[in-house]
Amino acid sequence: MYKWSREIRAFGLLWIFGTFLMLTMMIFGAQELSQTFENIVIGSILVVMSLLSVVAAFGAYRRPTWGRKFCIGMLILGLLNLGLGTLICGYGIYVFVKGRDLFGPHQLSHQALCAARKVVKQRRRMRRKGLIA
Repeated sequence: MYKWSREIRAFGLLWIFGTFLMLTMMIFGAQELSQTFENIVIGSILVVMSLLSVVAAFGAYRRPTWGRKFCIGMLILGLLNLGLGTLICGYGIYVFVKGRDLFGPHQLSHQALCAARKVVKQRRRMRRKGLIA
């Protein structure tokens, strides 16, 4: 479970990074482009995708009940990015499906999983040293 929790947080960071890149492209690209209909449509699509990415990042970090479904939906849209985007989104769908118990009102928090992982590592070390059976 710790692995899935870590991967879901990584996807949240990817969505924040993607939002930053989209907004940066919009700001610097808008200065060079004229105000044609096509440019306004592309800019509007980038704004909507940026807002959706922020909502997905929130869903990946806070993990409300709707967060998992929303993130899977965003990843399905991301499958349209051929090449590396398809591979990343395909893996993301796998991670969010496996991490079902990490979302909702009875979720396992990332902090609790980290603490449990430390206890397991400590027990393994003690077994190797022969301190416990």
